[in-house]
Amino acid sequence: MGEDVDLLLDALKLVKMG
Repeated sequence: MGEDVDLLLDALKLVKMG
């Protein structure tokens, strides 16, 4: 489940930057 969390965090970071 850790990998899933990492992917979600990465997506949120991209959205914040975008």
